[in-house]
Amino acid sequence: MNKFDACSRWRECSKVMKCIHPGTKEYPPSEFTKACTTAQNYLRGINHFAKNKSYPVETNKTCSQHPNESLLTKHTSLQPEQQIKKLLIIDGNSILHKAFYGTSLLSAPDGRFINAVYGALRTIITAVMSRRPTHLLVAMDHPGAYFRHSIYPQYKANRKETPPELIPQLSLFREVMKRTGIRFIEKKGFEADDIIGTVANMAAKEGYHVEILTSDKDCIQLVTDKVTVLLHKKGRFEECTPHTTPLLTGFFHYNTIDLKALAGDVSDNIPGVSRIGTKTALILLKKYGTLDSIIAMAKEGKIPGKIGENIRNHVGSAIVSRRLATIETNVPLEISTESFKLPLGGPKHLNLTVKYLSTLGIKVLKIDVLFTTEETSITEDQQTYIGIDIATARVQIKIQGNNNVCGICQSKKDNCSEFLELNDDGRLFFGTQSFFACSDCRKLLHPKLYLEVPGKSPRQRNSNDVKESNDSIGYLF
Repeated sequence: MNKFDACSRWRECSKVMKCIHPGTKEYPPSEFTKACTTAQNYLRGINHFAKNKSYPVETNKTCSQHPNESLLTKHTSLQPEQQIKKLLIIDGNSILHKAFYGTSLLSAPDGRFINAVYGALRTIITAVMSRRPTHLLVAMDHPGAYFRHSIYPQYKANRKETPPELIPQLSLFREVMKRTGIRFIEKKGFEADDIIGTVANMAAKEGYHVEILTSDKDCIQLVTDKVTVLLHKKGRFEECTPHTTPLLTGFFHYNTIDLKALAGDVSDNIPGVSRIGTKTALILLKKYGTLDSIIAMAKEGKIPGKIGENIRNHVGSAIVSRRLATIETNVPLEISTESFKLPLGGPKHLNLTVKYLSTLGIKVLKIDVLFTTEETSITEDQQTYIGIDIATARVQIKIQGNNNVCGICQSKKDNCSEFLELNDDGRLFFGTQSFFACSDCRKLLHPKLYLEVPGKSPRQRNSNDVKESNDSIGYLF
């Protein structure tokens, strides 16, 4: 599926292609409008941003403001202390290289180049300001060879040499992180992607929502309902979730590894299968599902012509490429996710950090967002929310119900109110479940996990009011 601008072209696209959905081959054509509406809302940024002092708003200037965005704003303005824990993992080498080529060459007073370090710090601070994580980690490539070189010695053999102006900034960036208190991890024999995969996997199991900031599409294979990849592009973050990934990239997150196994990767010198490019690989994956199925079909002669012949002749290369493209999620690390917690320190630590950065000529960063500037205490209500057991706080929604039938107990009552189910961060999400609950069952709904649709009470609503309310909610999702 090709990337498209959902704001202006969804009607056009609906005539020429079908929509796709995680876990299935395709949406039926009748569901295309619904998926494109999801893309519209994604581009507005309403899934992760709110119009209030706590969260800056990221919007697409080509999109007009949605008339019901105030509904979302009201219920996504939780303070960081009230949220379920969120871990932001940053690909350090990725943002350093991007900053080096995207920032003019700058020098510290002592003559050292600092443009990559300055740009990388700016990216980290921007991400923390916009994503509001409760925990922060930077993953770094360890200097030297990786375990993949033992599998394929030519791995990354065609990479250009690191510019001499960037080489000293790699160690300087590590020093800056140590001085500021930003936690970073590197492991001999492993790349940053492997650190990211291992920590993301561990944190997700511990109940964190994980966001990975990188410009490398390899990390898309890590996407789950609890792990979001933020592709850093032209000063903004594109959110790759199980639903938005095909809208942004043209393929599902679970196709990432097999896609590289077939098409290869020039930047990492992954060979793939000879004479099979990305377009052909996507067609094969769409038709047969997985690399193993494609190889089996080719061996049985069910993939005709040169394509089938190339696959049969390069099975070994495809399997090696798949191993090279697979991110390791079990790197031996002795860490605790709580050690990544924000803020990094208090006013004294902040002042020391500012003085250190000033010696490098870096004075304009909003570095204070990483620290606390005053002594704060958590309220009893916030402490209660932090300790919520999400699993036990959820209720079983048996049916959607209506104004006269409860979706939880299924009893017929005339006082049912409409609710929307929120994610574990207490936020609306695309495709959220709507249902009705009676006055008794609504007492079971935790206010941080379920949102009551505002409006007239059920007794005052007439049929037109109900239809209008349902239509507006349907447009959001």
